[in-house]
Amino acid sequence: MYHEIGLGGHSAKDPFHHYYLKSRESDKDPYGLNGLRVNDYIEAFTDGGFQCTVVDKTVLHDYTIDRTRILERYRQYSDENLRCENVVLVCRKS
Repeated sequence: MYHEIGLGGHSAKDPFHHYYLKSRESDKDPYGLNGLRVNDYIEAFTDGGFQCTVVDKTVLHDYTIDRTRILERYRQYSDENLRCENVVLVCRKS
């Protein structure tokens, strides 16, 4: 399988604004984002019996992660993972 995944939001001003949005649990994400990061995709595919290779990725190294404001669900991720805007994965059945 070949997957090109956009991980940024739909805001030209701040591609990762969704890390700081608070919404009611009953609401869907107002921007239609699922909130998964690169590791989550790799883990899901690996759990499904696939071996994954990151072929390409775009990391916004100059983006500042404000760990004092970031939502709890994103705190477990490394800064590089949080700054990853796009990734290309090739996954093969093991």
